[in-house]
Amino acid sequence: MEKFSSVTRLKLIVEKFNRIPNQTSAGKAFSEIFDFDNSDALVAYEYSIDYFNLVERVIDILTEASGSFPFLKQTVEEVDRLKKNALLFNNGQQWQHCRKHSGSSARLALETAEGFYSMYVEHVELRIEDEYISGFKSEVDKLYESVQESDLPRELKLKIYDCLIDIKKSLVKYSISGMDGVEKSMATLFGCVGLNREFVNEDAQPEVFNDVKSFFNKFKSLAEMANTLSQLPSNVQSALTLLTEASDKFKQ
Repeated sequence: MEKFSSVTRLKLIVEKFNRIPNQTSAGKAFSEIFDFDNSDALVAYEYSIDYFNLVERVIDILTEASGSFPFLKQTVEEVDRLKKNALLFNNGQQWQHCRKHSGSSARLALETAEGFYSMYVEHVELRIEDEYISGFKSEVDKLYESVQESDLPRELKLKIYDCLIDIKKSLVKYSISGMDGVEKSMATLFGCVGLNREFVNEDAQPEVFNDVKSFFNKFKSLAEMANTLSQLPSNVQSALTLLTEASDKFKQ
């Protein structure tokens, strides 16, 4: 499977930058690269923030490593220039005026960073095939329907809907955020369910409870494919255990 660390994701984006025709507007270029509607300023802003956060994450990784490997300091400087692109996601100027922030020097810097990362990091994230990402989106829709048809309190339903919408967004932005984004949105869902155990448990709402457990198990399978650094599979199993134990306590 293809490696898909934050460094690799940024390198793939920069490679796309270098294939954009000079006469294309910056806003149109970014919308084509990330597949969003550039007429929607709010969506463009959201993507620019996600892109900026990705660059910052890579800089943090390289900055920490540069303490032991000084040759990475110049790489950090090259990558830092990429942050300026975050201001151009809804910009009408021609791409040729933006290329200076993402030219061959940035690509070479990221190739160096990627080689270093693969050599010194034991568990490198792997790319999940599109069909599995699409399949998990369908699971989000199924859980949404299950919650909608349940007898959960309206306010709790709305909170869970928000969590599921965030998960769906993180899957749409998988090319930028990888499993990091999906993990964060999943953690929010688990927190929401965990804080409302009096309603989401095997006695009060058995169907929803089982659907939530099934959903987390499917996420565990997704995380195993990704070989993620944060050891998500074991964390998910712990979360499921906590959820089940909490439900058992409510039975007593």
